[in-house]
Amino acid sequence: MQLHTLRAPSLIWLGAPLALMAPSAMAQDITPIGSQLVQAIQTGVNPYIAGKSTMARVALSVEGTLPAGAGVDALMRVFVGGVEVAESPYYSVNGPIDPTLSPAQTDLDTTVNFEFRPPQGTDVTLEIELNPSGPGQLFETDYSNNTLVLGPINFQCRGLPEVVYSPIDYRPSGGATPNPPNPLLIEPGVGDNFIQGIWPSEDIEYHRTDAPTKLWTSSLSGSGSALNSSLLSDLNMMNPQPDFIYGWIPGSLPYNGQAIGIPGKAAMGNTDPIRHQRTFAHEVGHLFGFSHISSKISTVGIDVEEHLAITEGLGQIKVSSLNDIMVAGQLTNTAWIYSPNYNSMAAHPAFTCAAPDSADVEQRESFMLAGVWNPNAGTVEVVHAVTFPGGRATASDPIAESQLALRAYAGGQLVSEVTLLANGAPDCAVNEVDHEHGEACEHGDESGADSEVELPDVGFSVVFPASVDPATLELVEVVELATGKVLRSLVASDSAPAIKLVEPRPSAVLGGQVEVIWESSDADGDALQHFLRYSPDGERMVPLASNVEGSRFLVDFDQLPKLVPGQGYLEVLATDGLNTSRALTVDLTGAGLTPEGGGSNAPFCHILTPDSGKSFPKAANVLLHASGWDLEDRGLHGSSIVWTSDLDGLVAVGRTTAIATLSVGVHQLSVTATDSSGMTTTDTHTVTITDRVVPDGGGSGVTCQTDLGSQGPGGAVLTLCGGNLSSGTTADLELVGAAPNSMLWIVLGAGNSPTPLFGGTLVPTADNVLFDMADAGGAWIAPNIPGGGGPATLYLQVVFDDAALAGGFGFSNALQVDFLP
Repeated sequence: MQLHTLRAPSLIWLGAPLALMAPSAMAQDITPIGSQLVQAIQTGVNPYIAGKSTMARVALSVEGTLPAGAGVDALMRVFVGGVEVAESPYYSVNGPIDPTLSPAQTDLDTTVNFEFRPPQGTDVTLEIELNPSGPGQLFETDYSNNTLVLGPINFQCRGLPEVVYSPIDYRPSGGATPNPPNPLLIEPGVGDNFIQGIWPSEDIEYHRTDAPTKLWTSSLSGSGSALNSSLLSDLNMMNPQPDFIYGWIPGSLPYNGQAIGIPGKAAMGNTDPIRHQRTFAHEVGHLFGFSHISSKISTVGIDVEEHLAITEGLGQIKVSSLNDIMVAGQLTNTAWIYSPNYNSMAAHPAFTCAAPDSADVEQRESFMLAGVWNPNAGTVEVVHAVTFPGGRATASDPIAESQLALRAYAGGQLVSEVTLLANGAPDCAVNEVDHEHGEACEHGDESGADSEVELPDVGFSVVFPASVDPATLELVEVVELATGKVLRSLVASDSAPAIKLVEPRPSAVLGGQVEVIWESSDADGDALQHFLRYSPDGERMVPLASNVEGSRFLVDFDQLPKLVPGQGYLEVLATDGLNTSRALTVDLTGAGLTPEGGGSNAPFCHILTPDSGKSFPKAANVLLHASGWDLEDRGLHGSSIVWTSDLDGLVAVGRTTAIATLSVGVHQLSVTATDSSGMTTTDTHTVTITDRVVPDGGGSGVTCQTDLGSQGPGGAVLTLCGGNLSSGTTADLELVGAAPNSMLWIVLGAGNSPTPLFGGTLVPTADNVLFDMADAGGAWIAPNIPGGGGPATLYLQVVFDDAALAGGFGFSNALQVDFLP
């Protein structure tokens, strides 16, 4: 039987009901009128970064009058060198939108929006089509002007900076009670949320130091300079070395936070939930070389992954009146990134494309001097002076810009001079003055919760170059260059300290909490300070404690990289200043760790995006972002990170990826990190996918017309699948499950009007009824129904006779059939 009469233009015999589907005589035209492509911020001069979460927005105008309640959607195709990428096309994250709303940069609902991770390439093109073909397509008199092309665009490669954070066990009053910050405020997905949003990179290697905490007993109420010096010393004594180190303090600080210098590598700050994420971004901004400014961002920015929904409930839009992160004294909700600072970060060496993973340092004997300079008092306090294996020489700053010179002498001769640009960088509270730079800290916290504190001192930590042999050092001086005044001298004594490790004993099994005990003495009677480091494998070095004045320290080996038997060791350094002695453990065994690598720690893994409770429309490209770090393997990437759904199973692989095929429903979305020994950690968030009509994406996919339900009595199922019923496509109308050899009534109508009939429900208005017979298996097919002639909608349902049913008739499900132009 031929059912070509199903083709919409041929249904003129339906009379008046067909008029309901006829195109309006009024001209209707939907046109793109503007676009915005944003990664954090975009003023036309900011580089685009490959892989970084990106939002594309399209504004539209409508000529004529669309039907009441009509919405406009779009789809986006992405090409590299003219070849469409595998993930294309992308469906909007908010369509269809109300076309009557005037486009506004600050209102995401007034534009059709896409979120995606762009591929790397100099010739990436985005092709966005408004009102594309598909079930939701609206009638227009001209479809030829619906497409907007952006590009070619250069999406550049950038590397992943490594930022380690150290939870500071802050005990200014002494005591044995630990006082670290709340781990939930500083873990990946919370502590790094601000920098993840504004840094010009796909991801950031943000993780805890290998040591679980850093003990600090000196007061931080007046300054963080000494702590910053110690943090930088920790970084100097690590192997491998990260780009930056940051110390999280429990609770608030009078000055929010402080960087060691501009630029620098170490900083510290508060964990006050209303400000700590911005403080982190601000202080690390100093480390990039940024000074305090008073600039607004002056354009509308976008937090594409909505990182700052945690902790402050902030949305994606960042209004132009927000301050740059480098305006001092800000709360998290008052700041974003300023275009020139974004560009400067993108050019920083920390973002170098394909940068090596924390390159190993040279295993040489290095002398390190760390201290705090008070320029007002003209004094230098020594924080650390120690010789150790490893280290990377500190580069001298240009002498014309420097304030201090550190000079080393041996054999009566100057053997090295390191010049320093010493300019500490505190953040300030409300109505304070940045005493270090003479700038008012404007736009601060109007609650006055922070008190005014002057931060007059500057920290430093310098590793002298390889040309300096620590064994021959006679004198080290810190000199103020402006005056030539020697602010501090260290003179080598006649005798080096003696040091002996008492516990753990040789062949000890390290696991759980172990008290490390040593004995030390100095024949000259000099006061000694001690440093404790741990190497799990003979190459990596983990600083555990610095400036220990006693002879013991408690170490929790369950929170450290597992020891490799026969390779790992503990190291205690005893120093009187220029003389350092060293003691190592021997023949240690790690509890639970096998020579083959089994028994390691489980990795750290957190979902950064999407937040739990988020909702997305069907087919939207859901950005996925996780952290993955392992104490033994270090950074976890690629197939070590797997995303699954309790509804859909495996959905994605990798730390930064996306998924557009999640089924409609509530998902328990999980990410699992697996290390090389098979240990796993899983984090789970709840996300919801809501149903919507999706445009036709083309390609080789099969489109099935919408099932409206209303099946029964009987078990017959009606489908119309194949092409999308646009011009040149066809689809097959198929019925299965009817009574064998039964009479079929194929009911077609322009209206949807469910009506009780013979114990079932007839959905279409019976504008026309066609007849045929089911085969001996209760099946029937009408192949190759041609598309085109739309937009127009019909409703179909099949009724069949079946004496076995109570009413004598069975009903298939009903279909909504959408013909496209």
